[in-house]
Amino acid sequence: MNKFLKKTLLLFLYALIYVIITTVFNLLNIKKNKVSLADTEILIVGDSHIKKAVNPKFIPKSRNISQLGEPLILTYWKLKEILNANSVRVIVLGFAPHNISYLNDLKFVDKRWAFEMIGRSYSLPDIYLTPANLLIDHNILYHTAFKEISMYPKINHHSFLGEFENRIRSNLSDSISTIKHHFYKSKNNLHSISKVSLEYLDSIKRLCDQKKISLILLNTPVHESYNKNIPKLFLNQFEQIKNKDMKVLDFSSLEFPDTLYEDADHLNLNGANIFSKKLKTYLDKHL
Repeated sequence: MNKFLKKTLLLFLYALIYVIITTVFNLLNIKKNKVSLADTEILIVGDSHIKKAVNPKFIPKSRNISQLGEPLILTYWKLKEILNANSVRVIVLGFAPHNISYLNDLKFVDKRWAFEMIGRSYSLPDIYLTPANLLIDHNILYHTAFKEISMYPKINHHSFLGEFENRIRSNLSDSISTIKHHFYKSKNNLHSISKVSLEYLDSIKRLCDQKKISLILLNTPVHESYNKNIPKLFLNQFEQIKNKDMKVLDFSSLEFPDTLYEDADHLNLNGANIFSKKLKTYLDKHL
């Protein structure tokens, strides 16, 4: 029995030493290995709308780090981290009516998204200092942090970085289901406006002002079948933001042939390439 206890304690000690060493190794890497934006002047951030719409290939010295479904609070966290070690001239932020839906407030607590969002952001310090008005599943947070930081050594912890990604396909049959997903919590029951999203939009603006970075909010083209069904509550709030001290480029009604949409609210690769050239022309004239 004593032998068994000694072996068990020894194994536990080895495991504990491994966890401590691995945790220290990863924390040092997180602190040391910062994101490098060398030769980047225009940083493109946001969710799938801008991820799929703006191809940096057509905009010199730009980089698209957008990710699917990214809420504005996560965009703020990652910009805060990135801009501590880098300087850029312009930030183009994807911004549309769905970005201010309360749906975004659920992305760190609803298990449909929480594992993904927390998995992207575990290395960002601000996630551990979450405001009281942000819903977050702390069990998932601590489980993810332990798995990613203490279970095995890794060099790259920049899981919050995305890139431009698209394909050539077109299927516009999802417009109503996408509207329901973005704006309705049940059949006839709208989501409310997200106060968290509005707060962190202002935080992004303040951060850019502090860093002397030009901030452009970009609403990318969506198909008419989606655009005409956006509830007025969100359109009105979006218009209020357009009238504030923010630069907003609203291309949501820019007409493209159906064949240039991947689905009702995203351009496909061909559409993105055409739109990116149009955006470059605008940026060249106005920046």
